[in-house]
Amino acid sequence: MGQPVMQLVLPPRLSSVPTARHWVRQAYQRCCPPHTETTGGTEDTETTETTETGGGAGTTGSAGTTGSAGTSETALLELLTTEAVANAVLHGAGPVIVQLSCTEQVVRVGVSDASAVLPVVRRNGPRVIGGHGMALIETLASRWGVHPRTDTGEDDDTGEGDDTEAGSDTSASTSTGKTVWFELGART
Repeated sequence: MGQPVMQLVLPPRLSSVPTARHWVRQAYQRCCPPHTETTGGTEDTETTETTETGGGAGTTGSAGTTGSAGTSETALLELLTTEAVANAVLHGAGPVIVQLSCTEQVVRVGVSDASAVLPVVRRNGPRVIGGHGMALIETLASRWGVHPRTDTGEDDDTGEGDDTEAGSDTSASTSTGKTVWFELGART
């Protein structure tokens, strides 16, 4: 999907979860074009990649197109970001990196950490407290998956077929971390 429009680096603590939720809402509303069902020509928009650290005063960064965000899509984006960041904080290692990128049809969020352990989608019953985050992502996102991270800390995103997706062997691990990503919008 190209380079991230915005990026936020957070410390691995639970107080980072609401910070990420607020940041992704603001970044989405400021930088993502309105998502439409039509597939027409695309505008040539200027995209700026920025990096912030948690605790910063606000978001800085822009995209050439600014759109209004739908309330239900924004709420879903916040929910899934909350789940992904909470998993990275609770089960990951090192700083948590949140990235947001978007087109007219799709918004994509990636949450990276340095843990070698890949997430597991649990099939807990409704009376079980906790453990539902990855199941929510699997159920509510248009698409989702996991990218291993290379020694340089960059995603090893060599193509669509290289993603670990639902139903894959999630007991495997990577040596330098991973990025859990999800998309909202057009299903492919």
